[in-house]
Amino acid sequence: MKNEIDQIQIQKLDITRHYKHERDQVSRLAALSDLTQQVQNLESSETRECDMEATQELQLEKLHSTHQQVDSKGSEEDPVHWNV
Repeated sequence: MKNEIDQIQIQKLDITRHYKHERDQVSRLAALSDLTQQVQNLESSETRECDMEATQELQLEKLHSTHQQVDSKGSEEDPVHWNV
């Protein structure tokens, strides 16, 4: 009889260990999923920031080019034209 009780307690301990192990695995996977989402959000943010910087640079280049064209046309049309 005592042996049967010991066997049942051992089975309960094994089941408890198994569920604790499963719970820990689920917690680790949830934490990993959260970290993965954070990394993806940061990458998206960095990509948007890089895209915005590239757009600003292109706009500045276009503006600079337009100013050069206006300045050169103004100089050709008006030899006394001063670029300020």
